[in-house]
Amino acid sequence: MAKIFFSYSHDDEAHRDHLEKHLSALRHEGLIEAWHDRRLLAGSDFGGEIDRKLDEADVVLLLVSASFLASNYCYGIEFQRAMQRRSEGNCEVIPVIVRSCEWTKTPIGKFMGVPRDGKPITLWGNYDEAMTDVAGQIRRVLESLPRAQPEPKPSAPAAAVPQPALSSAPPVMPGISRLQMTVVAFNAYVSIRPTSVTSIDCHALAALATFSLGAMKP
Repeated sequence: MAKIFFSYSHDDEAHRDHLEKHLSALRHEGLIEAWHDRRLLAGSDFGGEIDRKLDEADVVLLLVSASFLASNYCYGIEFQRAMQRRSEGNCEVIPVIVRSCEWTKTPIGKFMGVPRDGKPITLWGNYDEAMTDVAGQIRRVLESLPRAQPEPKPSAPAAAVPQPALSSAPPVMPGISRLQMTVVAFNAYVSIRPTSVTSIDCHALAALATFSLGAMKP
């Protein structure tokens, strides 16, 4: 998401409001986050906060008019800082020609202005058509910036892979019946404790054999 900074004279505040509305599609797409000085809160460090936002901006929009050129803050501070950051490769600067003035005779004149052919917005026959042209050209600049890619949506958690149920039945060796396994186990017991075999053990073997034979029935 690209951060946009509006540099403008308060004489042109209505034009800034209209332009911000025309950039709403970009905001809804997650491509931009716009800021201007009307977002300052009461008690804020006016100059410090503006400087911070300007230094964070990926794109600086200059709303150019005679009032902009006459403003010591817009032209003398914000524009000069934007020029410096652009020369360092840290932001893009786009002049938006709002009203007729001699902007081409200033350092702003070396930049390609919008709308088309640098024709001031107020001279267009259709005001919204001029703003739409500006928004479209800003979109093209934004799409060339790596930061302007939409914010990725969180991916859904991967579905759990079902695990096979563990059988509670004892393992059966291939080719050996339950009866055979019972006899093998009893013989092993006898070999370990030959003198301890009792009639109870024999009865237990008989019971196990009966159970094993029953388990073998289909």
